[in-house]
Order: sequence, then C-alpha cells, then structure tokens
Amino acid sequence: MSNNLISRLCSILLISPIIITLIHLNGLYFKLFLIVILITGIYEILRLNYIYIKIFVFFLLIFFLISIYILRNINNGEFHLLFIILITWLSDSGGYIFGKCIGGKKINIISPNKTYSGFFGGLILPLFSLFFAYEFNVVISNSLILDILFVISCSTIVISGDLFFSFIKRKNKIKDFSNLIPGHGGIFDRIDGMIFLTIFYNLFIIS
Repeated sequence: MSNNLISRLCSILLISPIIITLIHLNGLYFKLFLIVILITGIYEILRLNYIYIKIFVFFLLIFFLISIYILRNINNGEFHLLFIILITWLSDSGGYIFGKCIGGKKINIISPNKTYSGFFGGLILPLFSLFFAYEFNVVISNSLILDILFVISCSTIVISGDLFFSFIKRKNKIKDFSNLIPGHGGIFDRIDGMIFLTIFYNLFIIS
C-alpha cells in the first residue's frame, strides 16, 4: 500500500466523523465550519494565476456554501447533506477502484488519467446511496426508476465537477490546490465534484 493511499485513508478516517458531527450539530458550529471552508477556499483561489478563473471559482464557492446552508435548514436537511456527501464519495471511490482494478482504455478526449471503466464505476457505485436515502427518508420521487436516474445524474455532475477542477489545475500548472489535507491536497481537491452537485441538488429540491 503506497504512502499516499495510507495518508488518504487516515485523513478520511479523521475528517469524516468531524464533518458528520458538525452537520448534525448545526447552529454556531456548523456556521463556523462554513466560514473555515470559505477562508480556506479563498486562500486557494488566490494562489491561482488567472483573474477570470479566480472570479469564477470564487462565485462557485459562494453558491456552494449558500446551497449547503439552505439544505441544512430544510426538513430532514441533515440527511440530504449526508446523501450528497455519500454520492460524491461513492462516485470518487467507484472511479478510483474500477479504474485501478479494471483499467482499460483511456478517455483521452476528456482526461489522460481517466478510463472508461473508472467512468462507469463512478456512475454505478453511487447507486448504493439509495439504501441510505430510503432508510433516512430522503425523498426524491415515488419511482425507483426515477430515483436511479436521479442518482446517475448526480454522479455525472460529480464527475463533471472533478474534470472541471482538474482542467483548472492543468491550466494553472499545479498538482493540487494546496497541501492542507495530507494525501488529499487542498479543500478544492476534496470538494470539487461536490460543489456542482450541491448547487444542482439545492436548485432541484427548492424548485
């Protein structure tokens, strides 16, 4: 097992319970958590080279944080946020596991590091999040087929977000947005796909 993978696993085991606890507590602690993300995000944005990218990513960050706040304060909001996190995590994990274990042809037109097997893994594994949604009454629709299509759509958005922020890193000639999280890079390296998904999910729920 590589040192990088060990660092990633340790970071996940340390950070995940903290995030879940803060979402559960809500109130002042949750607001402080959002402020920390904002400050950290601004720090990483300022490290980028192009002003138009800085402005665009800044507004994405603001819409993302507003969406989180709105979702947390709706009925059953805690579990809606955990559902989003679970979809994102399963999509990332599915892409990584399928890509590493199966491999295969690269999707060069999108990213030289992405494979078709990883892409489909990122779509398939998040379907297991529906067990969580049904267990904690995160209502999406009254149809299993529609719920499956919704999760696949969410996974596609997560993958698109990951590719978008990968493009930004290539454009700015950086490997990670920062090195604040051992084995993971910066805050944007961890929430890249979740940013687009949270904004979409919020618009979907309140529409």
